[in-house]
Amino acid sequence: MKKISSLCAVMLAIVIMISCLMIPASAVNSKVVRKPDSTTFYQGVDWMYSKSGEILLMKGGLNLSGTSISYNNKTVDYKKSNFGPNMYAKSNSGTWQAGKNTIRIYCDSFDGVYALCEVYFASVTKISIVRTPKTKLVVGVEWNYGIGKDVEMTKYDLTGTIISATYDNAATQTVEAPNACLNWSIPEDTNEVLPTDDTLYITFCGKKAPFNVTFVTETSFSKGDVSLDKKINAYDALSLLQYATGSITLSPTQIGLGDIDGNKKINSADALYILQYVVGIKNSL
Repeated sequence: MKKISSLCAVMLAIVIMISCLMIPASAVNSKVVRKPDSTTFYQGVDWMYSKSGEILLMKGGLNLSGTSISYNNKTVDYKKSNFGPNMYAKSNSGTWQAGKNTIRIYCDSFDGVYALCEVYFASVTKISIVRTPKTKLVVGVEWNYGIGKDVEMTKYDLTGTIISATYDNAATQTVEAPNACLNWSIPEDTNEVLPTDDTLYITFCGKKAPFNVTFVTETSFSKGDVSLDKKINAYDALSLLQYATGSITLSPTQIGLGDIDGNKKINSADALYILQYVVGIKNSL
């Protein structure tokens, strides 16, 4: 009877020992000493939805800068070298979701050990346009006539476009093209755009904002006619100054017409040449 009791005691001790070994070390000994500098990650900046509805990390992983984790009385700080960062994060549940997420932070110094941390995936609620894309679109350059005389966009892109995105945590982020989530679209109530139409939309993470465009059907313009309206006036000079300071974007056609001195740059000198021409100081451009 004593032998049986002793055997049971030994077996119980073994079971307890195995159970202790099976408890994740991270849950017992690893902890976050200092959280990442940012525990909020933004849709369209840090993450996006795939076509199947899954969340994808846009930068290959979460930025854990500023993080420190401790294990077995040893503390390691986040570092980044030529070989990459020494820490990385995974979803504790196995999938990312909008809103609150619990992440596992792994460190190269602690093999297989992780610490838990709460982060937030913020979703876009609305957008506004800070700087519009090109708005003077020339036939044969940015667009061509389709079979039904509608507009078929050819080389139109959003380079230079800037938007402000507002999120469900009331924060805002400035986003500049190119960006995988920043695109343009036609109005929802139509299947085509005609040369007489004047509205397109900037889209970002399911939200949109309208902007005005002009589909220019002329193909021949005079030097200095930056506005593509067959006139040369102070407005053309103003457009160049706004472009030079980053306030607006111009199409390649407009840039070519505004490069008065031919140095492949747009600056205040080009605007001055146009103003001098407008007031009669210069006879030609």
